[in-house]
Amino acid sequence: MHHARRPQPAPRKGCFVWRMTKKLVKFAAVSAFVTAVGGFFGLPMLAKTDWARARVERTATEMVGSPVHVGSMTLSWRTGLRLADVIVDGSLEAPDTPAAIREIVVTLNRTVIRGADVAINTPVETGVPAVPTCCRRICLPTHEVVIEGGSLAVDGAVVSDLCARIEVRKRKDAVTVMISDASAKVNGGSVSGSAELISRDGLSGKVVIDASRVGMTDRLARLLAAYVPAFAGARAEGVVDVRATLEGSCEKPTGRAEIAFDGRLSGAGMMQALGAATQDSRVGSMDLTRVAAHLQIEDGRATHVGTELRNADGAARMTGWVDRAGSLDVVVTFDHAMVHAYGGKAEAELLEGVRLVGYSGSPQALLD
Repeated sequence: MHHARRPQPAPRKGCFVWRMTKKLVKFAAVSAFVTAVGGFFGLPMLAKTDWARARVERTATEMVGSPVHVGSMTLSWRTGLRLADVIVDGSLEAPDTPAAIREIVVTLNRTVIRGADVAINTPVETGVPAVPTCCRRICLPTHEVVIEGGSLAVDGAVVSDLCARIEVRKRKDAVTVMISDASAKVNGGSVSGSAELISRDGLSGKVVIDASRVGMTDRLARLLAAYVPAFAGARAEGVVDVRATLEGSCEKPTGRAEIAFDGRLSGAGMMQALGAATQDSRVGSMDLTRVAAHLQIEDGRATHVGTELRNADGAARMTGWVDRAGSLDVVVTFDHAMVHAYGGKAEAELLEGVRLVGYSGSPQALLD
């Protein structure tokens, strides 16, 4: 004979099991709440400690490759990690290149740099540039860097109001750096541009530059002299406009460039060579007041397409090529007005064209 089992009564509120169950549930809830509150409020408090700041300085030093010092640090779940009064010492490669940054704000996928002042006191060596170490050490596949209100001083040039948006995309075998909305004021003029650079066994990509009314400096004259021999060895005073689209790799650049110079070029090695060839010192001491260069660049060689050299007396036209090492083979043809002013004994040769070969700093003029 089967007897139906009576249902067991629920534990009474006063029994040990029920009391223990309630205590465990309460403890878990309180622990979760305390943990959440502690993390929410504790980490921002921890970020203000010297220990946390030292850890951030160590990590930043490893990423940048130079000693980094942080004045103060705060953390907000809404705005991210804020570093104030950051000083970056010069690296081993450039010991005299310090940087002072007013504020850096870091979130998961975005870094904003405000008020960065950088002074470059060492000569910039030529060669194949590399993607900065910090870009390679970014752990996330995509990170955006925004620069607001930076300044740069390098070899007599003053760059202010520097703004740019940089997106770093890291893949397994390459790092892509995309620069957009870049603008700055340089020596009284304005410069804007964009770039897409890919680091994979070297550096390749595309760069667009638009510069207007930039004051001439010795360094800028040296940079222009690499492809425009009228600037080689010359003392330059004035302003320059540059519009260029360059692409390819560092070893084999291609693209187009337009350079317009207004000012005064004196003592150019090219003019001195022409003066020596024509046996007329007036040609050698001729000043140029305008250079309008139209270049086609391929594999490191710039071909001059209708480049014009002008002063108050007339104009000359230059065609031919110049490479990055300074080697050149160009022909300079003078118009009738300039020949009448300077031609002397070599009027016919100047009208037909004088060939310049050798090195842009000290070329040789060949008269037929």
